[in-house]
Amino acid sequence: MPARFDGKVALVIGGSSGIGLATVRGLLAEGGRVVIAARDAARLAAVGQELLGAHQGRVAWVNGDISELGEAERFVAATVTRFGRLDILVTSSAYNYTRAIVDTTEDEIDAVIRTNARGPLLAARAASRAFGPEGGRIVTLSATAARRGRPHRSVYAATKGAVEAMARVLAVELAPRKITVNCVAPGLTDTPMLGGDRDDPNRTRQVPMGRLGRPEEVATVVLFLASDDAGWVTGQTVDATGGYGL
Repeated sequence: MPARFDGKVALVIGGSSGIGLATVRGLLAEGGRVVIAARDAARLAAVGQELLGAHQGRVAWVNGDISELGEAERFVAATVTRFGRLDILVTSSAYNYTRAIVDTTEDEIDAVIRTNARGPLLAARAASRAFGPEGGRIVTLSATAARRGRPHRSVYAATKGAVEAMARVLAVELAPRKITVNCVAPGLTDTPMLGGDRDDPNRTRQVPMGRLGRPEEVATVVLFLASDDAGWVTGQTVDATGGYGL
């Protein structure tokens, strides 16, 4: 049987580590061609060279910061130039921010919004302009923080709530063009973004399944939503949390 992503081209923003990288590996393993966009140039190049060795001709990368105006359009243009089309957009980059609102500066609020909310919105706009008549898939990483009231997470939660709202609206707006738009909300996942909490046993006690999630476990949900199997799923936020937050 053909792999799910044979003939498909994906752009994964924030694809050099964590859930984004797991998604890239999954897309490549199932026949896709992938452009990885990320802001850490050294890590991006190292990951790109490693993947290129195993998937000759099917992976490329572009360095840049989704929080900056014009970058989303540049990432999409680079993808179309390299592979001739775009079928899938995954936005996985994030600014993980925790601070009491009374101590939060305007510059910090702006930085979190630019990366977590404005960036995915501009990426969705650029991708939807580039998708062909066959349509496309847009998948954005959200977070359970969007729907949970936890101290010191107001700015981060607001941005994740924004991308979930964006998905609902764009799902309706873009449906006539055969474009689906969904979010995946990970729980506590063993990625660099979790920082020192990765080794804190108190965190795993909050997860009914008793452990941190693996990036690959979240990526499987992203891959489903990015595939033709999910052609009847749009405007949804799918939690991949091990029960965290229930």
